[in-house]
Amino acid sequence: MASYADHFLPDVRDLKSGDKAVAFSVVASLVVAFLLALDAALNLGPYRNIWGLSYFAAYLLIAYGTWRMSRIASIAALLLYFSMSRSNSTPIMFGIHFVFYVAFVTGIRATLVFQRLSRRTGTA
Repeated sequence: MASYADHFLPDVRDLKSGDKAVAFSVVASLVVAFLLALDAALNLGPYRNIWGLSYFAAYLLIAYGTWRMSRIASIAALLLYFSMSRSNSTPIMFGIHFVFYVAFVTGIRATLVFQRLSRRTGTA
């Protein structure tokens, strides 16, 4: 029986479970990219200039790289999100940021385990 923690931090034991775990990070990257594009297009927040569109492009590339099981892309997702989110400190934003942090850490875990398992089985 799966526990509540397994939903947010899935156990990566084989290549198939690695795909499921990395999907959480890919979806988080796409959500952040969409929100940044919306922010830039509607002049809503701090990313309403060309930087918002550049972050949008970066997160699309990061989502693609994470989907392709790139360790660099999954780590870049967490670092870029951390650099963007550290200025917001309201309690509701803390909860939202926590969900994205968990998603990106899950992506890092999944890509690292996937790379190790694929080297071991010779499928990389």
